[in-house]
This record gives sequence, structure tokens and C-alpha cells, in this order.
Amino acid sequence: MFWQLALLVGAGLLGPILAGGRRPLAPVLVGELIAGAVVGKTGWHLLDPTLQPFPIFFSLGFAMLMLGAGTEVDLASADVRRGILRGSVALIATLVAGIPLALILSGTLHLGNWPLLAVLLAGSSAAVAFPIVEERGLAGPGIALLIGWITLADAVTALLMPLTISGPARIPGALAGDLAIVGLGAVVMAVGSQLSGRPSV
Repeated sequence: MFWQLALLVGAGLLGPILAGGRRPLAPVLVGELIAGAVVGKTGWHLLDPTLQPFPIFFSLGFAMLMLGAGTEVDLASADVRRGILRGSVALIATLVAGIPLALILSGTLHLGNWPLLAVLLAGSSAAVAFPIVEERGLAGPGIALLIGWITLADAVTALLMPLTISGPARIPGALAGDLAIVGLGAVVMAVGSQLSGRPSV
């Protein structure tokens, strides 16, 4: 197990290596994905992601990545608020456009569950985009739109995906869970705003 952990750490360094220097070859995440593919199931099968403690590491790593992505969203910023407003329009347009494409893909490839495909097509990944934005020091109105769009897309994906994979009998429970998440998030934001002395968003 020790050598697998050492290999995992070593492979993870490929990302910073490719992203280093005056002319980076690729973002950090791209290098890490390449390294994972080489040592994992796609490549040499040197690491088995199902063995402990890797599942725990993956869960902790993903949680920290999403937490870091969340810290990039400053709802008190006027630019970010405008970006969220414009991003919501873009997200709705993407969802609407994704429905016929999802129906076509589902029917052509016999995948089934076209609602899940529509949600995934409209979704995004803050865990991928936000670290790149921070790494490259990108800013401006376009980045504010990107941050707002991706934040909404990730939130909608997280809320809608359980509905698309639940059976009809479980949809009420999934909806109740979504409402609980949204309600808890609103309460946490309100309490945070009161404690910090900043106006509630």
C-alpha cells in the first residue's frame, strides 16, 4: 500500500510540472487527469481506486476541491451578481437546447433516461473551471459571467440529477431532499451574513 500511495503522490505532481514555467503546457488539472489515466484503469493498472484508503481520499479531495471552488464566488460583488443574472439566462437556454439533443442521443445510442442526459449536457464543473481561472489569474466581465453560469449549472445539476435517476415512487423524497438543501443553504447564508455584519444576499 505504501508504494501505491507514493505513486499516487508522484503522479499528482505531473499537474504542477506541466503547469509550471513561463510557458505552461497545460493547466494543473489536465496534468493530473493525464497522470491518473496513465497509472489507473486506462493505462498501466498500477492503482486500484476501489481499494482503501483511496475512496476516502477521493471523497475528501473532491469535497476540498468544491469547497475551494465555492470560495471563488463572492455574492457581494456587483460583477458576480450581474454574472449570475446573465448566467441564469444562459443556463436556461442551455437546458432548453439540451432537451432535444438528449432525446436524439438517447434514441440513437439506446442510452435511455434522456432527462439525465439533458441535465448533464447543461451542467458544468466548477471543480475544473474555477481552479483554472484562479491559476491563470483571469478576471473581467466575461469571467464574472462564467463564474455565475457555472455556479448555477453545478447547483442545478446537483439538485436535478437525483430526480432523473430516482424511480417515480422516490421523486417526492428526492424533491423533499432538494428543498431541504436549498432551505438549509439559505439559512446558513442568512446566519453568516448576520455574523459578518454584511447585508444578506
